[in-house]
Amino acid sequence: MRRIRYKPFKHTCRSIIPVLLIVSLGLFSACADRVVELPAISPTETRLHQPGRFVWHDLVTDDLPAAKRFYGSLFGWRFTDSTQGDFDYSIAWNHGRPISGLVAKDTEPPHPANQWLSLLSVENVDRAVQLAERSGGTVPLTPVNAPERGRFAVIRDPDGAPLTVIRTRWGDPEPIEPEENDWFWDELWAEDLDKAARFYHELAGYQVDSRPRESGKQPYLIFKREGTPRAGLARQPLAGGQAAWLPYIRVSDLAGTVAGAESLGGKVLIAPHPDIRSGTVAVMTDPSGAMFGIQQIPPSR
Repeated sequence: MRRIRYKPFKHTCRSIIPVLLIVSLGLFSACADRVVELPAISPTETRLHQPGRFVWHDLVTDDLPAAKRFYGSLFGWRFTDSTQGDFDYSIAWNHGRPISGLVAKDTEPPHPANQWLSLLSVENVDRAVQLAERSGGTVPLTPVNAPERGRFAVIRDPDGAPLTVIRTRWGDPEPIEPEENDWFWDELWAEDLDKAARFYHELAGYQVDSRPRESGKQPYLIFKREGTPRAGLARQPLAGGQAAWLPYIRVSDLAGTVAGAESLGGKVLIAPHPDIRSGTVAVMTDPSGAMFGIQQIPPSR
C-alpha cells in the first residue's frame, strides 16, 4: 500500500469551487482568486471504495480555535492546520489517524449554521446527483473535482438534510474497528421515515431493517448495504428540529464525557436515559451549536 504524501493541495477558485459545502452553504462571501488547501481523506492509497459507507466528517464553524479547544479537550484529538489567506482548515487526528476536518466559516453573510457534515461514499457522484434530484432532493453544490480529495457534490434530501456524496481519488480509508473517541455511526433524523427510506434506497442502494419495536417507543430503522449496517434512521426527536444527519462518537465513559462537554461550554440536547438504547447514548452541541452524538461502547466490543 503506497503512502500518500499527506499534505494539502492548492487550487484557485477560478478552476474549482472551494471545499465541501463552503460555497453552497454560503461559507464564503466571494471566491475571487482565493487559494484553498485541502488534503486527501486517507493518508494511504487504498484503492478501496465502499459505496454506502460514511468515510469522513467535517465541522463548519464560526470559531475554529474554540472548536479545536473543545474537541481537543473533550476527546483528546490533535490538530494540524492549513491556512491560506483567510481560509482556515484543520485536520483532527485520533490514535495517529486523521478522522475529521474543521473549517472556519467566512464572517460575511449569509451565516449558515455551525454543523457537522457527513461524507458518504458513492460509486458515481454524477449519478448520485441525478438520483437525488429524481427522488425529490436538491443539489446546492453540483459535482466538483478536487485534485486530491476526489469528486464530490452536496445534496439535500426531500426533508432538507444536507449530505456530501464523494468518490475519493485515492480510495476510502481502510475500514477499522472504531476506537475510543472515533466516529463510528451516522443516523438520519427525518420526519417521514418511509419517504427517507425510499430516497436513500435510490441514492445509496440501502435496504432497510427494522429493530424490534418496544411498546411505546419510536421505531428505529437500519440502513444496510450488501448486508452490512451503514447508518440509522429515526424520527426527529427534538421539538422544532430540522432533518439532519447526526454523527456519533464512541466513548468509554458516557457520564464523564457529558459532564466534560458541559464544563467546556457544550449543551446537552438529549441526556442519557434508560429508555434510549439502555442509557448508553447522549446528544449534545458544542459551544457554537454544532450537534453530535456520543455512545458508550465497552472496549471489548
